[in-house]
Amino acid sequence: WPTSFCHYNKCNRPTPNNFTIHGLWPDNWTTPIQDCNLGIKVKGVKDDQKCSDLDKRWPQLLHTEEFGKEKQPFWKSEYRKHGTCCDNQFNEEAYYDLAMNLKDRFDIMKILTNQGITPGTSYTVQKVQDAVRAVTHKLPKVKCVDDPPGLE
Repeated sequence: WPTSFCHYNKCNRPTPNNFTIHGLWPDNWTTPIQDCNLGIKVKGVKDDQKCSDLDKRWPQLLHTEEFGKEKQPFWKSEYRKHGTCCDNQFNEEAYYDLAMNLKDRFDIMKILTNQGITPGTSYTVQKVQDAVRAVTHKLPKVKCVDDPPGLE
């Protein structure tokens, strides 16, 4: 949720009022997997239209839009850390495409809104999980972050 992220971090662009992609993390269900091929050359997105499409769904909030699209530090970092763990099935371009397709297929904000869950109000983890599971048929991982001491 970008609003929470930008509350704790210095974002350099307007905060989206929608859930965005943080990354796509392949998993083997037993242990977290990451950094599977550190030697791979990460190319980034070359196509301007795809770059714009990706930026709408996966904004690099710590950077200006222009810098993010040009240098792509967050996208490249996520691919290097997680995407390389599935590069036998999804090359870099396919990894980004899959992330966007999943985002489009499961509009989390719409799912929650349809269940009466809206930003600015507190809900139980169970209520959020139930709302998402009703549509995706999967149990989402929900992480609640308490304000650090001194923040409200």
